[in-house]
Order: sequence, then C-alpha cells, then structure tokens
Amino acid sequence: MRSKVLNILVMLGLFVCSGLSAANPPKGKELKPMCDSLRVRLFERMKVDQKDLAVDRVRVSGSSLDLYFNAELSYYPWHEDDISWFRNLLKEELKEYAKGYSPRYVYTRRYELDDLALPYMGNDGQPTEYSLKCRDPRQQGRMVVRRVGAREWDKGMSGRNIALWQSHGLYFDEKSESWTWQRAPLNRTVEDMLTQSFVLPFLIPMLENSGAYVLTPRERDTNVDEYIIDNDKAFEGERDGTIRRSGIYSETGNWDSNPGGFADFKRQYRFADYPFQAGTSRIIACSGESATAIARWSAKVEKKSRYAVYVAYSSLRNSSSEAHYTVHHLGGVTEFIVNQKLGGSTWIFLGNFEFGPSGDCYVTLDNRGDRNSVVTADAVKIGGGMGKLERGGEISGVPSYMEGAHYWMQWAGADTTITRNWEGDYTNDYASRGLWTVWMKDEKNIPFDLSLAFHTDAGYVQNDSIVGTLAIYTLRADNGDRLSDGRSRMTSRLLCDFVQTQIVDDVRAQFDSSWNRRGIWDKSYSECRTTDVPGMILELLSHQNFNDMKYAHDPAFRFTVSRAVYKGMLKTLSAFYGNEYVVQPLPVNSFAARIRPDGKNVQLEWKATADSLEPTASPAGYSVYVRKDEGGWSKALDTRDNSIVLPIEAGHIYSYKVEAWNDGGRSFPSEILAVGNPSADARRVVIVNNFTRVGAPSWFDGSRFAGFDASLDSGVPYISDLSYVGEVYEFDRNAEYVDDDYPGFGASRTDEAGLIVAGNNFDFPYVHGKALMSLGYSFYSVSRDAFLGAGEETAFAADIICGKQGTATEPVFPTGFQESLRSFVGSGRSLLVSGANICSHGEEEGSDFCKDILGIKLATPHGSEKGEFGGMAYSNELNPEIYCVDSPDGIRAAATGARIWLRYPKTPYGAAIRYKQSNYKAASIAVPLECLLDEQDRIFVLKESLEYFSKP
Repeated sequence: MRSKVLNILVMLGLFVCSGLSAANPPKGKELKPMCDSLRVRLFERMKVDQKDLAVDRVRVSGSSLDLYFNAELSYYPWHEDDISWFRNLLKEELKEYAKGYSPRYVYTRRYELDDLALPYMGNDGQPTEYSLKCRDPRQQGRMVVRRVGAREWDKGMSGRNIALWQSHGLYFDEKSESWTWQRAPLNRTVEDMLTQSFVLPFLIPMLENSGAYVLTPRERDTNVDEYIIDNDKAFEGERDGTIRRSGIYSETGNWDSNPGGFADFKRQYRFADYPFQAGTSRIIACSGESATAIARWSAKVEKKSRYAVYVAYSSLRNSSSEAHYTVHHLGGVTEFIVNQKLGGSTWIFLGNFEFGPSGDCYVTLDNRGDRNSVVTADAVKIGGGMGKLERGGEISGVPSYMEGAHYWMQWAGADTTITRNWEGDYTNDYASRGLWTVWMKDEKNIPFDLSLAFHTDAGYVQNDSIVGTLAIYTLRADNGDRLSDGRSRMTSRLLCDFVQTQIVDDVRAQFDSSWNRRGIWDKSYSECRTTDVPGMILELLSHQNFNDMKYAHDPAFRFTVSRAVYKGMLKTLSAFYGNEYVVQPLPVNSFAARIRPDGKNVQLEWKATADSLEPTASPAGYSVYVRKDEGGWSKALDTRDNSIVLPIEAGHIYSYKVEAWNDGGRSFPSEILAVGNPSADARRVVIVNNFTRVGAPSWFDGSRFAGFDASLDSGVPYISDLSYVGEVYEFDRNAEYVDDDYPGFGASRTDEAGLIVAGNNFDFPYVHGKALMSLGYSFYSVSRDAFLGAGEETAFAADIICGKQGTATEPVFPTGFQESLRSFVGSGRSLLVSGANICSHGEEEGSDFCKDILGIKLATPHGSEKGEFGGMAYSNELNPEIYCVDSPDGIRAAATGARIWLRYPKTPYGAAIRYKQSNYKAASIAVPLECLLDEQDRIFVLKESLEYFSKP
C-alpha cells in the first residue's frame, strides 16, 4: 500500500514540476548571455558580425520552444548547412537556460530561418540550383539596342537589361538656397563623386562588355560639351560658353509629322517644363529590305573626344522592332538595330564614339524594315553637357553627370509624378530612382532583370579597422512579399548575397584578407523597395573611414570591386534563369608590336592573362583594333591566335590595342602600342612601355595625425579620375564632425570638384613615337614583359617609358627587366630612360643597376616643385590633359663617364644625366618625356639624346 502511495506521489511531483516548467519558459531578456555566445560563434563561422543579436519573444509548446529573434539574425547569409549547424548549437546553448526544453521553430523578421536559406555561389559556369528559378525571358523581344555585326554573349548577359545608378549628386538645398553635396567632403572626395569612379569607368563597361544593356537615371557622359539635334526649332539666342550647341536635322523621303516629341525650347528648365512633351517627331512607314527615306542628325563637334550618343523616338502600337541607325564617327561607321517598341520618349543610349572637328559627326535613321511597321525620328543627343534645371533662380553650373538623378530624369522625359513626390530635392533625388525604374519598366516597356544602387556609406568606426561591405534589400513592401510579376522578393536576397560574397571573396584574395563582411539587411529603403524588380543597395565601404579610403582611391581596387559586382550579377541571373555562364576574360599581357624585316608589315603578339579566381574566364579569341595617325579606332579584326600580321605604309603611325573575348564577353583593352616607319633606311628605336602603374595618392598614418597628402604623390588614375574634389585640410584624428561644412578628421576642400584628373592612359608609345618620326627615326614598341629576353636586334637604341612607375614595394626596374637591359647595352646599343622615380624607386635594395648601367644615383626624391627643368615646362599640377609629376627625382652622376646634362632651376640637382661607356651610352631624364607641355621640347630631348648616342 505504501509503495502504491509513494509511486502516486512521485508521479504527481513530476507532473507538478513539468507543469511549473511549462508555465515559466525563459523570457527573451533572460537569454541575452546565450545570444552573446551565439553571436561570437556565428562570427567564427560566417565572418559576419551583427552587434545586437537578441530574442524578443519565446513561445512554448509542450517541451518545445519557438524563439523569435530580432532582425539581426536575418542579416546573416544563411545556407542550409549553416541553419542545421545553428539549430544544433542553439539546442546545446538552451540546456543552460531552459532545461527540459528544446528549440522547435526559429523566427526572425516574421520568417522561419529555413525560409532565408540561400544556395552557395559557385564559379564553375554551371547555374546554381535555386528554388525560385523561373523561365529565361531572353528570347522575348528584350533587346533594346543591338550593334550590327556584334557577337552576342549567350553565356554572358546579352539580352539582359540592368537598372544601375551611383549614390548621390549635387542638389539644391532649399534651406540654404544653394547647390551643395548630399554627403560631406572627406578624404579628397565626396560620396556623390566617389561612386562615379567605380560605376562609370569600370562597372558599366564591364556589364556592357558582357552584353548587358545598362540604363541609368543619371547622365553617364562626363563631357561638358553637348549637342542637341532635333526636327523641332530650339531656343533662340547665343550659344556661348558651355551652353549646349544645336545641329542640323535633315531628311529625305516622305516623312510625316507625328504629334508628341522632344523640343529643346528653353535655355534652362524648371520642374514644370517637359522637353519631351514640347515638340513633335517624324514618322514614316517601313519599306522592306531597301530604304526609301533617311533622317539625318549632324553636329559640328568643336573638340576631339569620346562622346555618348543618345537617340529619341516615339513608341507606337506598330513601331518597328528593327529601326536601323548608323553612327558616323572618326573610326568609321557603326550600325545599330533599335527596338522602337521599347523606350519611346526618353534618351536611349547607343554607345560612346570619337568625334572631332576633322571628321564626320552625324547619325542616320533609315526606314528599312517590316512594311507593316513604322519608324519615328525625334532627337539625337551627343555628349553630357551642363546642368539645365533651374532651382532658386539659378542652375548648378556643373556638368550634368555631377548632379542628382532627378534633374537628369526630367531632361530624359520624366515628369513631376516621378521627380516631385517628396518634400525637398534631397529626398526627391534618391527616392525617385525606384520610381524611375518602374516608369521605365511599365511605361517604356524596358524589361529590367534587376537593379543596383551603388553607395559608399557603410558606417564609421573609431579604430583602425575596415568598415567593409554591406548589402541591403527589402522583403516586404505594399503589404506583400511579391513583385508585380509574381516573383518572390526573396530573389533580392540572392542578388545581395551573390554580389556581396563575390566582392568580399575577391577583395580578401587580392587586397586585404581581413576585409569586413557586414550583414545582408532587410530594410525598407526606397532604392531597393520601390524598383519592382529584384534590387539591392550596395554599401561597398565607408567613405568616412580613413582605412577604407586607402583602398577606395586605388584604381586597381576599383577594377577588382567592379568586376566582382559584375560577376555577382552574372551569377545571380544564371541562378534566376538556370543558364550556364562564362566570365569575361582579363586584359592580355606581354603585348608587342614589331616591324617585320620587310618594313611593310607589323607583327602583333600577346599572351592571355589567367584569372586565378574564375576558371571560366579563359579567352577563346581576340579582337585587334587599329588607329592610323590621329584618326579613330577601326572595327575589330578577330583572330583565335595570339598573334597577327598587319600591313603598314611608310610615313604613318599605326597604333594597336587588343581585347580578349570568350562566350561570356570582352575584356578591357590592352595597353596601346604604336609603330612608325618613315623610310626603308631609317634607323630604328624600340620603345619599351614600362609604365603600367595605377595607384592611390600618398598617405601617412600616425597615432594623432593621418590622412592623404598628395604633395608627395598624387597617385596615378586609370585613364582619368572623376572622384577628386580637393585636398585634405584636417589631419587630426581627434577632430570631430560638426556638420557637412566641417566634417572633422579627413575634411577636404571642394574647390576642384569637376576636375577630371588625367592618369595613365596607356597610350604613351604613340606620344614618344610621334616625336621620333618627326626626327626621321623608325620605331616600334613593346610592353616591358614582352621585352624580357627578346633581344630586339633591329633597334640601335631603346626608349624606356617609366612615367610614374615605382613604389616602395614595386621597383621601376625589377630583376628580370634589369637583366634584359644589361643584355641590350651589352651588345653595344644605347638606352634613353625617362621617369619620375627612376632612382628613388628604381631598384630593390642591394641592386646596382642605376649606378652600373645608367651611371646615376639619387640626390633627393624631391628634385623640384617648379614644374620646369632645363628651361622646359612639365605637368606638375592636376589637370585633365596629362598626368601630374608631383615630385620628380633629383639625380647626380654616380660613375666615371657620367655628366649632368640638364638641371632643375635654382637647385644643384640634375634632371638629366648622360653616361658614356666603352660600348654604349645612356641618357636618364628624371621627368617623363610625355609630361613635357611643349611638344617641341620633347622633340629636342629626343633629338639631343639620339644624336649623342650616334656620335663616335
């Protein structure tokens, strides 16, 4: 009896204990220590640090717990194995805080953790298995613009349409009644301009080289010149200064007037003015295979440059999907097929072309096409131009590309339903971009695949760490989690993960192994919420953080990041549509252009560049482009070999560049090499391009003071730099932010905003060669790598272009190059060397190359700041024409037979030294010859040097 009673009591006790436990589950705040532990373990596994992980609510179900975490948990890049690992970890951690319970469901931001699982991104060219994959829409009339004769990159992005824009821009601040930046000027730039230096020269070309058609709500052409040619009468008055120029519209055939179209009817506009509703267009029926009518837009271009060309037309029910446009430019003609069913009554970008005063500059549209369709002809726009929107009684006074997006949107056809939905220009600028995307998609019928907003405002840290990369998307909008086409907004999460993963992986591999990966934020930001396509905001780094900016100013970093963004987009679309992909190749290397013994042909040779990060990026073939004298570039000559032989004529200079291609697209171009042969008996010089450097401006990093100090080295932009606004004036780390006018540490002036800073254009063999040809010498050119061990027996002298080559870790004359130069002079031939760092960064410690072969040594790394030597001026200030030589070496004779030839003014330092040995001679100039401002000075230095070499 006692035994039965005892058993009953024990059972009651267990029941009571169980009941007590079920009635008192742990509260969320009681799990804070557990969350801190989870956060540490999550960082160890994913290398993503989310600061405030917490459990907001706990729900009990028997012996199971449903845990409702805050949003921080959703910001991790979850994969199925991560989720499985986390559930096991959570089960172990809960033993200490909730004995007798086990976790069942894990929620964050109203989603169970399994709902956030992402597939892993690969790099083998196969589409990632993705549960939200849909049918590939590529073949459904999606091409807006197609270049006739161009390859289509089926494993690239042909047929894809991308909406892309770069952060902010100059805007009108109603409170101060002035035009100002949307972000504070820091570290020689401002976010409004910094993002341009990634998107315009790198990211957009990479996407286009892959076949994508990129549309942006901002002006993409940095030219201040702009030409508007239209069938309607433009505003009257003088076209002075940088005001846009008009052109001549003409036509042949029986065109009719079509209501509605563009007209440039005012010198400057207000938001109530709509240029795309102020005019008319022309219309004609298509005539089959042969044209019976042509519309022509001509402009008299005043300055030789590359210009963006846009066309405008009306989209009608029976518009042709194959309107035939032809652009006549310095390089010849380029033909396009434009689908006029898409993109009516806005500017449609065709491409960038070289125009100049000496050549034709016009665009034509003919009426070839299906006889049941029509083509319309409206306006043509050439160049970027200046801002046109009047605010507070004045225009901005800056080029259009520097302004906020909503000013250009109006110039491109948007009205106030897009541009004026919020109070103030500040909000209207960034908030209108999503509306523009929807407007282009729904009203202009542009079938966007995705959108990306490129920013650099990822936060700020007080210590010396890297802020790193953040990605943002929106899972719920308008009370739902679906886009209007029925797709889940979860597709934006995949886009964020693939782009962010690619950036972080590539930057860690090539620049900084500790580059910080931030979260994937699900937040209601307009630039990713309102686009109605899979979209993301990329916060690449922090322009406020000095350590991030050391990388941001480096053109090589900009290339790597932009390539990573392009690859992330490519792999995202591959997962969306289930198609294989191939990554476009890297530029070729070891390029050489050598005149053959007959003097009538040139042999071009190059090598493919392997991509250690992308196994699919191998080239399948190459395109060679030719420029004769100062003309434009020819159409591509394609080959699958690594060499090609082309004819040349005596008395002309021929320049060459090469692009690699594969099934995924084209690479960036190679350096540009040149050859010239004035006559059969001319003595020959080999030009060696040893100037490959691109780099950030110099900086110093102390415990109290730090910053960018370009007085030592302003850096070397890739081609040119758009981001510079002025020099840093606040170097005190303790200086705190007051406002955007004085943002504290890193504060910079803005007096140079809009200056496009010239850099390494990789075209200097032409500059040297032109001077050599004028002196009667024959020349050819090779890259430094192609020179190694080649011999170059046909040349009696070598002209070594060193530019601003050389850093503390990369010498001007690496060991292999030294050996080739020693061999060259060992056979009795002479050297002409010019470059700013030929002694200060000439060789690795312990090498005697400069002393032994050139007869020079360093007197000072700061030879002069005057911008002059030997009575000749050189570029020593930032400018848009030729890169700046900030601080050239001062050199002195270091061996018997060496003598100072030219000096810097009012200094004892040599700027040029001649050196005579028993079997060869050398001339070393510490200022790059291409930076001499007067061409005759360059000819003088070359003439004197080569005559010195020729004397017994």
